[in-house]
Amino acid sequence: MSPSCSNKFSLFFVLITSLGMRVEWAKTHARASRWQEEVLLIQEEMQRVIAFLDWNATWWYSQGHRHSDVRDDIKAGLAAYAAHQSHLMQHLVETFAALWYPTLLEANLGMMMMSPLTGKVY
Repeated sequence: MSPSCSNKFSLFFVLITSLGMRVEWAKTHARASRWQEEVLLIQEEMQRVIAFLDWNATWWYSQGHRHSDVRDDIKAGLAAYAAHQSHLMQHLVETFAALWYPTLLEANLGMMMMSPLTGKVY
């Protein structure tokens, strides 16, 4: 092999390696961007889940005395079921808010929300 051929091979090797590194960098950069977007979406979803569950608790609470055209024992059963569902949803709100609120604050997404049912601020 002549010295110029060896230099051409070295230059070719450097170019191919450089191109390969650029491709890998581009893939890695795209992957990191997707993960950052995914984190933002999950944080938004956390806020929406808490808001929805709070709305659902209030809705169940309002359903307790909705039926007035049924017997008293059935009315009492419907009211008890609605109260139980409302309590369950409110418990989920409190649990998720306690778990997720520090994460949301860390991302500057802390939300102040007052439950119309209990008056608690989340």
